[in-house]
Amino acid sequence: MSDFEAVPNLGQHQLAIPLNLSGVWTNANDNTRGVTKVQVFDGPGGSQIQAWGSCIPEDCDWGSTSMHEVGSSIVDTTPEYAIANQEFGFKSVFITSRYESGDLIVGTYNVFHDDSGRSNYFSEERMWKMGDANHDGHFNSSDIVQIMQAGEYEDGINNNSTWEEGDFDRDGDFTTSDLVLAFSSGGFEQTRVRPFLPPVLIPIPDLDPEVRFNLSADLIDDIFDEDDFEVLQLLPGIELGTGIQDHIFVEGIIS
Repeated sequence: MSDFEAVPNLGQHQLAIPLNLSGVWTNANDNTRGVTKVQVFDGPGGSQIQAWGSCIPEDCDWGSTSMHEVGSSIVDTTPEYAIANQEFGFKSVFITSRYESGDLIVGTYNVFHDDSGRSNYFSEERMWKMGDANHDGHFNSSDIVQIMQAGEYEDGINNNSTWEEGDFDRDGDFTTSDLVLAFSSGGFEQTRVRPFLPPVLIPIPDLDPEVRFNLSADLIDDIFDEDDFEVLQLLPGIELGTGIQDHIFVEGIIS
């Protein structure tokens, strides 16, 4: 790799956020006959999960029980799985959950022990995190930006909004009640959102001598701290042989 002279882009970029299961997760299918929603929260003895099942005239509250988070290995500090057990007297329900592409997949194993002759059964539901409009598994400011940019907040047009546009209570419209519902769910993640500046292509001769430095493959890890600079890349659209050795683009974040 040839040496380049580079200058950090003074733009800033949002950092990745670790998995957070806390909050209310509601069924993606609002007509389900199974589990309609679950809430994950911290209790006196650790993580707790509370589930609701489809009932008429309103959902049945199963109550809360201990939830055990399970990682993919013995050293996994960001578990993507969880298990719980709920006893109802006439049956036991074993609850499993796994994180999948921003959604929470909740499985229930229903085991009857009341001599009713009913067969044990398994069901699985896909859950969306309350407030998570962009389906990345987090409820944060990026979701607020998305739903506000949709331009349907209390616009006076009936039944024109979707979940992705802020209709979290599924009544067809994005109103204040949706915001209240989302923020009262307990899953909002207060993260520092950093503004992003577009790529900048800087010819080496134009760089101020005081900010020039040589950058080689062996020095990347030493110069760019992981928390301060995310990625070193060439500006898209520039092909080798067109003077790329005289240009460099560094997309970075400055704390």
